[in-house]
Amino acid sequence: MRRYLSWFLSGCDALICPSLKSRRYFGILAPAVRAVVIENAADDARFRPCRLSRQEREQVRNAFGLDLSDRVILYAGRLGREKRVLELLHALAPLLSRGPHCKALFAGSGPLRETLLAAARRLGVERQVILTGPVQWEKMYTVYAIADLFVTASLSENHPMTCLEAMACGLPIVARRDESFAGLIQDGATGYLIDSDLALTVCAVHLLDDDAKRQAFSEKRRGPGRSVQRQDARGASRVVCISSSRAVARYDTPRRLLLANDFRWSVVSSGQRQHQCQQHPPAMTLPNCPAVLAPMACIRM
Repeated sequence: MRRYLSWFLSGCDALICPSLKSRRYFGILAPAVRAVVIENAADDARFRPCRLSRQEREQVRNAFGLDLSDRVILYAGRLGREKRVLELLHALAPLLSRGPHCKALFAGSGPLRETLLAAARRLGVERQVILTGPVQWEKMYTVYAIADLFVTASLSENHPMTCLEAMACGLPIVARRDESFAGLIQDGATGYLIDSDLALTVCAVHLLDDDAKRQAFSEKRRGPGRSVQRQDARGASRVVCISSSRAVARYDTPRRLLLANDFRWSVVSSGQRQHQCQQHPPAMTLPNCPAVLAPMACIRM
């Protein structure tokens, strides 16, 4: 797999990555290809604070079996081993066991769903753990809107869209310290970057018990559409864009642009100044992808 990617990238003129972490990874595979970082961004028209009325929030909470008085800790993403969702559940268990009005909401699906439910039963917190199953992206803002706190124990992220969207909705973040969050979470201002799962428990308790602190973090959140310096590899004939966002690409000069959005790769011909990258049929599936890439499909230009 690494040899294939190295060969594939060696035929490109430039590499656009959403984070320093991904640039370093692909820099090892293709050190001769120049790379720049253009970070992901959330859709601030869709993801913003206070978008739901009190009645709408109550309806969404009722749909998930939540009371208005419940404190909701949210994780959004794949329920997979690489996301460390079992470790996250164990870290939250002491907090959930404090009372029936503290709930953990896992929004998403994946192979560890049943394992997660079984672990919740063993820990005695099955009544406090809610697994939503798949949620349409168009409806995810309603899930962020009913939460009090966003948490993740994942160490396999690239530049996580769920954190961007949660912050855009005004949620404080508690996350394991990882290079993928560099410049995204302001430690002690918009959330906490912690070095252990035990510290995740402590910080989550601290934020749930301190309404003023959560509000302060929410007000200092990073803007979802932060501008970035234009670095679009002018003159390049082939550009590879590695991204996990539903982004809009705006590049003027490349003849062809290879985009990897939602880990689906596609060719964009010249003249398409603005191209929405959402659904592109893969030409070839690559098995055994590393966690930073999976799932992925490629088209060779």
